[in-house]
Amino acid sequence: MSKLEELIQQYCPDGVEYVKLGDFATDWYRGAGIKKDEVSPDGMPCIRYGEIHTTYNIWFDKCASHTDESLQPSKKYADYGDILFAITSEDIPFIGNSVAYVGKERILVGGDIVVMKHTQNPKYVSYALSTIDAVKQKGKGKVKSKVVHTNVPSLKEIVIPLPPLPIQEEVARMLDLFAELQAELQAELQAELQKRLQQYNYYRDNLLNFKNINRGGQSEVVWKKLGDVAKLERGKVFSKKYIEDNKGEYPVYSSQTANNGELGKIDSYDYDGVYLTWTTDGAYAGTVFYRDGRFSITNVCGLIKADATMFDTRFLFFWLSKVAKDYVYSGMGNPKLMSNQVAQIKVPMVPMGEQQRIVDILDRFDSLTNDLTAGLPAEIEKRKQQYEYYRDKLLTFKRLNA
Repeated sequence: MSKLEELIQQYCPDGVEYVKLGDFATDWYRGAGIKKDEVSPDGMPCIRYGEIHTTYNIWFDKCASHTDESLQPSKKYADYGDILFAITSEDIPFIGNSVAYVGKERILVGGDIVVMKHTQNPKYVSYALSTIDAVKQKGKGKVKSKVVHTNVPSLKEIVIPLPPLPIQEEVARMLDLFAELQAELQAELQAELQKRLQQYNYYRDNLLNFKNINRGGQSEVVWKKLGDVAKLERGKVFSKKYIEDNKGEYPVYSSQTANNGELGKIDSYDYDGVYLTWTTDGAYAGTVFYRDGRFSITNVCGLIKADATMFDTRFLFFWLSKVAKDYVYSGMGNPKLMSNQVAQIKVPMVPMGEQQRIVDILDRFDSLTNDLTAGLPAEIEKRKQQYEYYRDKLLTFKRLNA
C-alpha cells in the first residue's frame, strides 16, 4: 500500500468532500494597476495577469517582474499561499488560469487578477484547479467581449475535491516530483527536436543551394521570377458570422499559423487541387503552406499555383519556405508580403528529376521534425498527456456520501 493510500485509509476511508471554492476561501479581492511600462528589473516584486498565462505554471516562489511601489496609488498585495486567477483571456480554455504563490516576500498584484486567500495547501489547490474538470468549470463563467472575462461569483462556484491537509500535502509532493521528471524529459526531447531541426535546416539549405554549381548537366542554374512561372491570387473576405452560418467540411485558411492556418470550415470551396498558400500580413507574414484538397482562403492569404511542367509543388514549397521571409516588408510596424513582392521572388529552374530527389530527402526530414503524428513532436505530446492523466487520476477521489 502506498503512502497516499495509507493516508486516505487513515483520514477519509469513506470518501472526500467536493467543495466550492467559495465555501473554503477566507477572502477574495482584485489586484490593481501595474502598467507594462511600470515594470522594471528592480524594485518591489509584482505579477501582472498576462504572466499567469505565459510565465508561471502551477506555483511560483519568485517574481519575474518588479516595479516601483511608489508608482502604484492603489496597492494590492499577495502573500504566501494565495491563489491568483487571471480573469481576462483571449481564449475560453485559458480563462481563469490560476497559480499559487509560495514565496516568502509580499508581492504586488496587477489588474485583471483575483486573489483568493484560504487555509489549505496552496500547491494542492493549484493542482486541483489545473485538472480538465476544473478548466471546464472555469469556462462556464465566461463573459464575451473583445476578450473573455470571468468574475469572482463564477470562481466561487468552482468545485474541487478537498481532502484533509496530510493528503493534500502528499498529493502535492507527488505531483511536484512527477512534474519535475516530466519537465526534465520534455527538455531532453525538445533538445533532441532542436538538433533534428538544425539538421533539417542544414540539409535543406545545402540541397537548395544552386549558386555556381553543376547539376543535371547544367553549368549554371537559370533563375526566373515566381510571377513568370506561377499563378498568384489573393483570397476574399470571410466574416466569422459567415463561417458560423455556413459550417461544413472544407477549411478556410487565413493569416494565422496555428492549427495549420485554418480559420474555420464551411460547406463550399474555391480551390480543389495542389497549391501553396502564404500569409500576407502580420507577425507570420511570409509563412508558406502546402495545400492538397478542397479549400478557400481569406483576403490576408495568398495562393500560388505552380506550372506543373516546370515545378514539383513540394519542391517549390521547400524553396519558398527558405526564402519568402527575406522578401517581407516590415515598415510601418506591420510586416507584409503582398502579391507584387511574391512575384519578384527568384526561383531556380532545376530539372524535374533533381527536384524530386530533393523533395524525397526533405520530406523524410520534414515528417520527422514537423508531423505531430510521428517522430519527436508526437513523443513530446504523449508525455504531456501522460502527465495530465496522472495528475487528474491523483486528484480524483471517492466522493463522501456519494
